[in-house]
Amino acid sequence: MKDQVDALKRRNIPAECIDSTKTWEEQQAINSAMRKGELRLLYCAPERLNNEGFVENMKYVVGGVRLVAVDEAHASTSRALYFPFGNSREHLCT
Repeated sequence: MKDQVDALKRRNIPAECIDSTKTWEEQQAINSAMRKGELRLLYCAPERLNNEGFVENMKYVVGGVRLVAVDEAHASTSRALYFPFGNSREHLCT
């Protein structure tokens, strides 16, 4: 994800990735930028969509979330019972 974000930033496209390598402060700054609508792309692992706090933050994105793309979907299909995509969609579309 980092390589993809770095390439986008070199093209002046506001992007970030949120993952376990980020400090709490970095995660808060990224969440703030997301809520303000300052990011065009935010990369995250599929499991993050199972995090209630993260999904709650997505509800307040200025202009709304227009697309959620799941990279590594092949890995998630084997965990369908663990990661219910449908629930995330319902929460985001309210």
